[in-house]
Amino acid sequence: MTNKQKEELAGALISRAGELIDDWAREVDTYHPELKGVSSAEAAEQLAKWLKHLPGNVWDVRLPEPKR
Repeated sequence: MTNKQKEELAGALISRAGELIDDWAREVDTYHPELKGVSSAEAAEQLAKWLKHLPGNVWDVRLPEPKR
């Protein structure tokens, strides 16, 4: 996999994380009831911490800006 492809894949993952946060209540109710009580803001903050290390410069505005 080329570096450009890695960046594209990372961007796709970050975008999916934004979609997860965008639809947090339904996702928790339907698929992840063990996450009840975790706010979308708290989940977004944790995802941002994990995802900030991926290659590329793409970021999803539904996630907090990563502190690099």
